[in-house]
Amino acid sequence: MCSTLDPVSRLLAAVEDVRRTEPALCERPARVSSLARVVAAATGLYLRELGLVDASGEFEAEGAASAASWVRRETGKTEREATGDVALARRLRALPLLSDALVAGDITAHTADVVARAALQLPEGLIAATEPALVDAARLMGSHELRRFLAEKVAALAPDRLKEAVKSQWERRALYVDRVGDMYDVRGSLEPLVGERLEIVLEALMERDRQEGDTRTRAQRRADALGILLDIAGESGGMPRARECLPQLIVVKVQDDPAHTTDGTVLTEGQLDLVRCDAVITEVVVNRGRRPLDVGRSARSVGRRIWLAIVVRDEGHCQVKGCSRTVSRCVPHHIVPWRYGGGTDLDNLILLCVEHHHALHDREIHLLLYDGRTLTPTGALPVGSRPPPHVRAA
Repeated sequence: MCSTLDPVSRLLAAVEDVRRTEPALCERPARVSSLARVVAAATGLYLRELGLVDASGEFEAEGAASAASWVRRETGKTEREATGDVALARRLRALPLLSDALVAGDITAHTADVVARAALQLPEGLIAATEPALVDAARLMGSHELRRFLAEKVAALAPDRLKEAVKSQWERRALYVDRVGDMYDVRGSLEPLVGERLEIVLEALMERDRQEGDTRTRAQRRADALGILLDIAGESGGMPRARECLPQLIVVKVQDDPAHTTDGTVLTEGQLDLVRCDAVITEVVVNRGRRPLDVGRSARSVGRRIWLAIVVRDEGHCQVKGCSRTVSRCVPHHIVPWRYGGGTDLDNLILLCVEHHHALHDREIHLLLYDGRTLTPTGALPVGSRPPPHVRAA
C-alpha cells in the first residue's frame, strides 16, 4: 500500500489552518474568492489523479470492479456523481491545456466539462490545434456566451458532428415524475429547444406573478409558475379525453375517513376545498370494502363566460383588502364550499390570489375583504349578497 503523499498532507493541514482562523469582516469576500479557486484547483488535481488511476487500472488492485465503483467506495459519492467524475477525468486526459486551466483554478469543473464535451466533438486532427482557443474562451467568457461560442465552433469545424449531437440529444431526452415521500420529484433532461421554451414560458409566468414584498424563493416561484402553466393547459379546451373524461383528480371518500386521491395523497378539508375550487375533480364515496356508494358531481373550474364575469366584477385583482395581485395570479374561490352544496356560479365565486386562497384553505386564516366583510373557510359571506366591487369600505 502506498502512503499518503506529503504535499497532500500539507494541503489538508493548510485547509485546517484556514478553518481555525477567523478573518475580519472586510476580508471575507476575498477569502471566498480565493477558496473558490482552491476548490477548482483541488478538483482539477483530483480529476487528473483519477484519470491516471482509471487509465492504469489500479482500482482493480484495490478490489473494485470499475473506476466508478472505486470512487463511490472511497469518496461516498453517488453512482451518478462517481460515473460523471470518471467520464470527465477521461475527457481531460485528451485535453491537457484544459486540465491545466482547471488545476490552476482558472475555471470550474463544470466549465471544463462543457468545453471538453464540445472539444471532443471535433475531428481528432483539429482538437490539439483548437484547444488553446477553447481554453482562452473558457477563462474569459460567461456561461451563456461560452456555450454559444462552442456550438458555433463545432458547427463550423464539424457540421456532421453537430448533427450527431442533435440526434444524441433526442435519444437522451427523458422526464421523470416520481412520488418521493410526501412530495413529487420532477427531474430529467430536455432537448435544448424544448428546455429553452419551457424556461421562457416559466420566466414569463414568474415575471407576471411577481409582487411587491414577495417572500417566495426563486425555486418556489418557478414551482408556482409550473402550477399556473398546468391551469392554463387544463382550461385551454384542447386537453385529450380518456373514456370521455378530461384528465382530472379522482378524490375518494371512505365514509368518515379523510378523503384521498387515487395516488394516496390524504387531503385535509382545506385541501379538499382548494382542489374543488381550482381543479377538475370527481368525488367517489366508497364503503370500507371500497365498494362505490356514490359517484358525485364533477367539480369543474369555472368556464370562460363566468370567469370573464368574475374578472370584470372584481376589477381584475384579489379581493382581500390591501392585496393588489392581478388576475394572472388569481383563482375563483367558492364562497359556500362545494362540500356544503355551493355551486360554480357567479354569485358564489370571488377572485382570490393563490397565496390568499391557500391561506384560507390550508391555514384556515380569515380574510378581510375590500368591502369590509370577512371571508372564512366555511363561507361566511351569504350567497348573492356581495355588493358591487366599487362600493368599498374605507
